[in-house]
Amino acid sequence: MSIVKDFVRSRPVLYDRARSIKRMLLGPGVPSYRVLDGFSRARGGRVNFIQIGANDGLRNDPLRPFIVRDDWQGVLIEPLPTVFPLLQQHYAYLRRPGLVFVNAAVVAEDTGDLDFWTFAPEFLDAQPVEKRLDYLRKASFRRDHVAGFLPDGVEAEEVLHRIPVPQVRLEEVVGSHLPRSPLHLLAIDAEGFESTLIPGIDFSVIRPEAVFFESEHLGDARDRVFAHLEGAGYRIEQVGGDSMAVQAPDSADD
Repeated sequence: MSIVKDFVRSRPVLYDRARSIKRMLLGPGVPSYRVLDGFSRARGGRVNFIQIGANDGLRNDPLRPFIVRDDWQGVLIEPLPTVFPLLQQHYAYLRRPGLVFVNAAVVAEDTGDLDFWTFAPEFLDAQPVEKRLDYLRKASFRRDHVAGFLPDGVEAEEVLHRIPVPQVRLEEVVGSHLPRSPLHLLAIDAEGFESTLIPGIDFSVIRPEAVFFESEHLGDARDRVFAHLEGAGYRIEQVGGDSMAVQAPDSADD
């Protein structure tokens, strides 16, 4: 069975068709699909988005089904130079001019190149393909976050690897790639960096209709992140390990 799965995942066209058939037969499966499906349908499938932490754009990606099905337009941002080419390859067959790919880390303040923690090439090369890609999805600015995914008996000092990545501010992304379009959805999967990034967003300047973000790793920063969103007029719904913050009706025109 794993051989079949690996074969399907290596062919994005086949992967997308197989996932679509599975959803038709078994239902959406995960809560994020239900929420994002409703969001897309309410806008007739016309959604402009920015995805921070797009990774390889294939595995465990909540946005991909709608980018493929509904022709969402937007910017996919991935900081890891080893993963970024996979992101581009996995969307290449769609031939969509409305998809922009950026190899950088989104930050709230300019600090020069940032240190990004991932796993040493020697450690990754020793893993099966899917396990290797899963480890790459755990890369983060937080060393302790990455170290928490190591198996027992493996020392962080031996396998963690630090690389500098270029940075870009969210205002720059919007100004360069969505200067005249409304931003419907801001999606963030930053492996723990949400606790720094989201409170640093000035929602009076960047005003997405909704913010979809990974919230299960927020820890003690959860209250601060939620308070910042709620103070900006967003209502938050828990969606499995994620959260969906949507503009409250009375704040949409503020």
